[in-house]
Amino acid sequence: MRNICNELDKLIERGEMKQCKNLRRLLNKSVSFNGVKEFDRYEVPSLYLQEPKNCWSLPLVSLTSIAVALPNIPAHEANKLVSGVGEGLSLVKLVDGTLDRTGDMEHVKNAADAVWVGVELYRKWQDKDLQNTNMGDETYKETLQKLSNLGEKTVKDFTTRIEDIMMENPLNWPSKVIAANSMYRITQTILLDNKDNIHRTDKVLFEKLCVMISDILAACLTNLAHVIIFKCHNDATKDRQENVRRAAVLLGESREILELLQQHRLPSLDHEKAADIEEWRASMVHLQ
Repeated sequence: MRNICNELDKLIERGEMKQCKNLRRLLNKSVSFNGVKEFDRYEVPSLYLQEPKNCWSLPLVSLTSIAVALPNIPAHEANKLVSGVGEGLSLVKLVDGTLDRTGDMEHVKNAADAVWVGVELYRKWQDKDLQNTNMGDETYKETLQKLSNLGEKTVKDFTTRIEDIMMENPLNWPSKVIAANSMYRITQTILLDNKDNIHRTDKVLFEKLCVMISDILAACLTNLAHVIIFKCHNDATKDRQENVRRAAVLLGESREILELLQQHRLPSLDHEKAADIEEWRASMVHLQ
């Protein structure tokens, strides 16, 4: 037993050496979970009869894409955001992957993964350069409208040609279309929020998006403790031993994050609902 405890202590220490500093800085921007309900307004018109549901990672990569595309934002600021979100997504994927028991969200998670590769490596969203002058334009509203138009066109081009009955369910849509629908809805939400705000600067909007991203990350990562416990209770003994080791490393990696999140007041959701961003949104709207 002592040997097991010593091994786990070493694994936790190994995890502590890998703690995500950029993510920690980003999470410090969050003082509430308001970004979870604010990133997508119900007033935005739907492009199809049904909407694809959100996993945690999809709005994160869409919001980061938008923030990177804003004009007049120093490259080092955009790079810091991308680094923080990148570190966060490694943990978000654990939540999305471990607690999605049905696998219904696989296409949505794939959409987020595909978008993130382009954003992180090339600063592109679906092959569109987010940082060139054509995307930057003169104002952030023009940038947002361009991204919205791109998303809307992709969704409409697909939905107007649907023949397979399976494709009537948005969860079966191609990753590119799911990501485009997310981009359309989020950019339209931001435009609605800034409809009458003629004095907001690019920098102020960038900071607002960073806070929104931080709020969503914080909400998602409140599930980490449950993920760690879940990994330790695998039915197969051989798998359980390996999962306990992984959980110990994860505990070390996320210790500071878990301590930081204890400062937040959590909604009254059971473990299953707390793992679902749509349940979070529904509970927050209900409290309004």
